[in-house]
Amino acid sequence: MANSNTERTLGRPELLALAVGQVIGAGVVTVLGSAITETGRSAPWAYLVAVIVGFIAIIPFVLLSSTLRISGGDYSIVSLMAGDKVGGIYGLIKITGMLPMALYGTSFAMYFNSIFPSVDKRVVGIAILVIFYVLNMLGVEIMAKAQKYMTTFLLIAMGAFIVFGLFNLSSNPFDASTADFLPNGMDGFLTAFTLLIFSTSGHWLTINYSNDAKDSKRDIPWAIMVTTVIIAVVYTGIGIVAANVLPVAEVAGRPLTDVAAVIFPPILLAAFILFGPGMCITTTANSSMVTYTRPVVKAAKDGFLPEFFSRENKHGASSVMLTVCFIIGAIPILLNFSVSLITSNLVLISYGTKIFVNLCLLRMPEKFPKEWKESHMHINNSAYKAIVVISCVVQVFIAYWAAKNMTLSLLLVNVGFVAFASIYGLYRYNRGKVNVKSNVISE
Repeated sequence: MANSNTERTLGRPELLALAVGQVIGAGVVTVLGSAITETGRSAPWAYLVAVIVGFIAIIPFVLLSSTLRISGGDYSIVSLMAGDKVGGIYGLIKITGMLPMALYGTSFAMYFNSIFPSVDKRVVGIAILVIFYVLNMLGVEIMAKAQKYMTTFLLIAMGAFIVFGLFNLSSNPFDASTADFLPNGMDGFLTAFTLLIFSTSGHWLTINYSNDAKDSKRDIPWAIMVTTVIIAVVYTGIGIVAANVLPVAEVAGRPLTDVAAVIFPPILLAAFILFGPGMCITTTANSSMVTYTRPVVKAAKDGFLPEFFSRENKHGASSVMLTVCFIIGAIPILLNFSVSLITSNLVLISYGTKIFVNLCLLRMPEKFPKEWKESHMHINNSAYKAIVVISCVVQVFIAYWAAKNMTLSLLLVNVGFVAFASIYGLYRYNRGKVNVKSNVISE
């Protein structure tokens, strides 16, 4: 194990803000309308089930974070459990994980444009990326402090939506006897569940802050679990308001802002759009720059990319890889790609890598028996493996629904990048350019 050369600056408040901001994204204000189309006024309960199942899918990461303090996020997990070669290839594939930055910029521009329609969306999208690029270049401590404030505004805005909305309900959210509660039966409920579950598990990426946490083995699991409780309350509350203020026919397929326009006076509506949907996107964008780049930076430090890509500035920020992340996010915005086009490019590799990491975690008790036994969340090995298998099944289910409509061209692009990453990673390894440093940091 290696000693950390990074100052541990993140305590529970910072980690909680990063976890909440990571998981509460644009999906809650855009996808909920589609879920209401499928299952009517039972949408909030579909969201609650999605949060529970989403947490089941990430339990292995909670247990891992209580056992080991890893230096390179999910790249380190794969390297430790599947070997250096496989880990290096995985680290290179994670470069594609930076593409969602374009989604955040484009989504924020859409909401900003709803208030100021004359402003060019591309200018707004690039501007938001620049802001968080600069903020992240100032180091994790500064970025995390900003995240605390933004997450606070986000929760206040969403809390206000719930409170104002509860005073304007036109139907009983607990009355299952009406025709618009389950208009399409359980099939509709399950379809809504699959739409909503994509916004319920992003807080697992908090493991990528293990290197910066003051007490990672206790604070990161705590942050992930508390965040799950928070989103269960927030998502269910938002769902109740969204599905029960206006008739189902008027909100089906519509964004959350339609309901907000009814429950808020004009001034508060503008504030809600900025601090509700706006902060949903910006908090995720802010925290994602570290979580997306850290695995690739560690792969570069180990030699799977030229040393140049692992360089840091005076604030300890990975300046080169943050710049790469910014560029990858900016290009689709400049080319005016739609949200749906950006999203469709993320599906296969995004969920495929998550399933692979879950499978790697099956080996943790055998690879680190002493650390696992000493974990404050230790359970029987058979129970642990059963949890990991269940998590994998859930992830496969999510991946299937996400990828079932993928076009052949997108499939070939995804497979082509995986092939390129594999060839290049093996080339670097076989040429003796790889020197894997410890993926586990001593406390």
